[in-house]
Amino acid sequence: MIAFLIGLLTFFQPQVNLPRQDSSLVVLHDSLSVQGGEVLSLTELGGWEFTTDNIEDPANSAQWVKLQEPISEDNALLDSLWNGFGYFRLRFKVDSTFDVEKSFLRFSSFRNISAEVFFNNESVLKIGDPSINKDKEEIVARYYDLEQPVNLERGTEYVLIVKKSYHRYSLFSALIFLSSIKPYSFSLSLVSLDSIQNRMEQQKVAIVIAGLSVTVIFILSVLYLILYFKVKDQKENLWLVLLMVSIGGIALNWFLSQFTVHSFWFSLVLDFFILNLLSALSFLLVPLVTHKLLKVQAHIFWKVYVIVGIVIYFLRIDFLGEITFPLILFISLTGGLIAIYKASKQGVRDTFIPALSILGVPLVVIVALAMDYFGFKGVYFIPVLTLLTYNTLPVGLSIYQGKKFLRLNTEMEDLVTERTTQLEIAYKQLEESLRDLKATQSQLIQQEKLASLGELTAGIAHEIQNPLNFVNNFSEVSGELVDEMNEELEKGDIEEAKFIGKDLKDNLSKITLHGKRADAIVKGMLEHSKKGSGQKELTNLNALADEFLRLSYQAFLAKEPDFKCQLKTDLATDLPQVSVIPQDIGKVLLNLINNAFYACAERLAQSEVEGSRSTVNEKAKSTSEDYHPEVIVSSKKTEKGIELSVQDNGSGIPDSIKEKIFQPFFTTKPTGSGTGLGLSLSYDIVKAHGGEIRVESEEGEGSKFIFSLPNQTTV
Repeated sequence: MIAFLIGLLTFFQPQVNLPRQDSSLVVLHDSLSVQGGEVLSLTELGGWEFTTDNIEDPANSAQWVKLQEPISEDNALLDSLWNGFGYFRLRFKVDSTFDVEKSFLRFSSFRNISAEVFFNNESVLKIGDPSINKDKEEIVARYYDLEQPVNLERGTEYVLIVKKSYHRYSLFSALIFLSSIKPYSFSLSLVSLDSIQNRMEQQKVAIVIAGLSVTVIFILSVLYLILYFKVKDQKENLWLVLLMVSIGGIALNWFLSQFTVHSFWFSLVLDFFILNLLSALSFLLVPLVTHKLLKVQAHIFWKVYVIVGIVIYFLRIDFLGEITFPLILFISLTGGLIAIYKASKQGVRDTFIPALSILGVPLVVIVALAMDYFGFKGVYFIPVLTLLTYNTLPVGLSIYQGKKFLRLNTEMEDLVTERTTQLEIAYKQLEESLRDLKATQSQLIQQEKLASLGELTAGIAHEIQNPLNFVNNFSEVSGELVDEMNEELEKGDIEEAKFIGKDLKDNLSKITLHGKRADAIVKGMLEHSKKGSGQKELTNLNALADEFLRLSYQAFLAKEPDFKCQLKTDLATDLPQVSVIPQDIGKVLLNLINNAFYACAERLAQSEVEGSRSTVNEKAKSTSEDYHPEVIVSSKKTEKGIELSVQDNGSGIPDSIKEKIFQPFFTTKPTGSGTGLGLSLSYDIVKAHGGEIRVESEEGEGSKFIFSLPNQTTV
C-alpha cells in the first residue's frame, strides 16, 4: 500500500513530451530538460540502436537495429532480440542552446544490474561485469545512482554505448513475478553539478529518516510481541505485529536501497519477501487488523480477501487494467473504515484515532501531490513524505492501543483500590474470627488439660480410697476396743485391759501406716497436678511410665468399674535418666495410655455385641471369653536416644485416618467424649523435646504408639 502510494507521486508529476528524432543523430537542446533544467533523460529520447554482436572484437562487423521506441518504454525492444546480453548505442550532438555545464552522466537501474557505459569508446562507468558468457557475468544486486563527469562541446558529435547483460532475469522474474520490468531496462541522464549535490544531500537525509522509520516500527513490533506473550487474552497484539512487520519490511527495503548490495541471492530473498509478500500484506491486512483491534466481528469476506489479494499481487494479475491495484487499495481502506463504523455503533471509545490513521495515509499523499504540483519541494520532500506514509498507520494505531491500555490501567487501579478496601474489611473480619478461634482453642486446650487432670485425680482418688478405708475401719475397731477396755477396767480386770490396749496399739500403728500411705499419694497428686516450672530436669522415664500406667488404669476404672485389663511393662534396666519436662512427658504418657484403655474397651464391646450403638459405659460391662484386653508399656535405649511405646490389642486405627490422628480437634470418639486435642498436644510436646512420635496399627488388631527422644536429652 505504502509503496504504491509513493509511486503515485511520480505518476502525477508533470511530464515533458520529448520530441521524436527521425535521424540516427540526436540533437540535444535546452527544451529537452526537465526539473528546472537540471536533468535531461537520454533514455527517453528516440534514436537508440541495439546489437548483440560483440563490437569490442575488431574482426566483427556489428549489425545495429534501430529501436522504434525510447528505452524507457516497455516495448522498446522485442523480447526475441534479447538473449541476456547486448549493446545499446545513442549518437548525439549538442546545439548552441544546450547548457554544456550539464556534464555528468547518471546511470541507474531497478535491480540486479551488470552494465558498462562507454563515452566515445572510453569506459566511463561500470557496475558489475557484463559478459556474453553467463558464467563470467558479475551482478550488483542493488546500488544507488552513479554519476561520472563528461566533457561536452557544442556542435561536436558523441557516441554513447551501454553494454548490458542479465542472464539470470528468468529466475528473478519467476520468483518475484515482475514480468513488467524488462531485463534490459536502465536509465541514463545528463545532470548538472547542482543536481548531484541535491541528490547526495537527499540520500543522506533519506538514510537518517529511513533509519528512524525502521527503528520506530521495529520498537513497536517488539513491544506488541511482548504484550502478546504477556497478555494472552489480547490477540489483537499479534495482528498488530504482522502489520508492523509488513510496513517495517518496506521501510527496511527503502533504507537498504540507499546502499550497494552485491549479493544477488540476498537481494532476491529481500525482493521475494519484501517486494511481494510484505508489500501485499501492508494494505491487505488493514481491514482484519482494524476489526481485531476494535474487537468487532470480521466478515469471512475479509479473510478470503487477504488470500486472494496476495495471489493477485504476487502474480501481478491486472484484471481491471491500471485501476486493479488502486481498487484493491480503496477496498482495504474501506474495510478498515467499516470496522471503525461498526465499533462506534457498539460504543467503542476513541474510534476517531484509527480512523485518522487509516485516512492519514492517502491524505499525506494528496498533500504531497499538491505540494509537488505547486513546486513546494526540496531535499527533505521525498524522505519526509516517505516517513509520514510509512509511520502514519503504525503510530496512529499505537496511539489508540496506548490510550486503551492507559484506560484499562486506570480501571484496573480503581478495581485494585476497591478490592483492597474489600480485603482490608475481610482482613479485619478474619482477625476478629481468629481472636474468637484462639479464645475457643484456649478453652478447648484448658478443657483438655482439666480432663487430663480429672482423669489423673480420679486415679489418685481411687488409689487413696484403700488406705482411707483401712483408717476408717481400724478407727471404728479402735473405738470399740476403747469401750471394751473401759469395761474391763471398771471390773478391775487389769490383765484383760492390758491385752485390749495391746490390740488398740496395733490398730493405731496400722492407722498410722495407712495414713502415711495416703499422705504419700496426696503429695504425688500435688506434684503432678501443679503447673510446674517448665524447666527440664533429670527424670527416670521407667518410673514415670510405671506410675502413669497405674494412675491411668485407676482413673479408667473409676469411670468403668467392670473393665478389666492386663497391664504389662517391658522397661529397659539400662535406661539412663533423661533431661525432660516431667509434667509434659507425663501428659503424653497419660494421653497414650488412656487411648489404649479406650480402644481395648471398644473392642471388648464389639466382640460381644457386633454393630451395636451402645456407649462406652455399656460396652465396658460386656464380657467375652475370646478377647482379653492388654496394654503394654515398654522402653528401650536406641542408637539415637531413648524410645517409649504404649501398645494395646484394641480396635486399631483404619488406614484412611492414620494421617489425621495428630491433627488438632480430630477425634473418633463420640461427641462429648473427647476434644481431639490429646494426640495433637502429645505430638507438640514430643516435637518440642526434639523427638518424634509415630503410630503402628492394624484395624481390628491393635495399635502401638512410639515416641523417641534424642541423645542430647539424655544424661
